[in-house]
Amino acid sequence: MPATAAALVLGIVATPLLGLEGHGVSTVGEVPTTFPLPELPSVSVSDLSRIAFGAAGIVFLALAESIGAARSLATRGGYTIDPDQELVALGVRIAALKRAAL
Repeated sequence: MPATAAALVLGIVATPLLGLEGHGVSTVGEVPTTFPLPELPSVSVSDLSRIAFGAAGIVFLALAESIGAARSLATRGGYTIDPDQELVALGVRIAALKRAAL
């Protein structure tokens, strides 16, 4: 057993036996045994601009990564790519995945 797992088990066993909560040791307490129901988060209008800027940054990073990987493979394979075609293919793939998830 790795040392970290042994320390975890030792802590779990020692806490109630030695009454460590009474000596100021913090514990997690009750852990829920069920998953919470999914729900949409409440977002204020003022938060939408920050969310939009973050989403735009993620989109640009994903596009740059996709084109970069395609160019790298094309260079290694000795052929050329059309970046527009690559981005259309990426969009079609995402749309197909969303449709399959429904």
